[in-house]
Amino acid sequence: TIRAKRPQKRNTVQKRIIKLVLQNIARPITPQEILEEAKKTVPSIGMATVYRELRRLQDEGDVQQVYLPGEPPRFAANSEETASAYHFKCTK
Repeated sequence: TIRAKRPQKRNTVQKRIIKLVLQNIARPITPQEILEEAKKTVPSIGMATVYRELRRLQDEGDVQQVYLPGEPPRFAANSEETASAYHFKCTK
């Protein structure tokens, strides 16, 4: 029998850094904020890499996208504490 190859989960430096940024910042953050933090460790990282790795991390279930009306999408690491949902308080 022929077995289909499973796609290998790549664990690149960029992916690890993005994951660390999301884990260390205890709130949903924008891709731009992720880029700024990641550049402190990997100065050559670009926005396209951030989006590509966020998509992969979402597909793997490690990251969730958080939507706020009128705001750009934000991302947060999945964990036991964040498994249910984020709640935001309006201050207007």
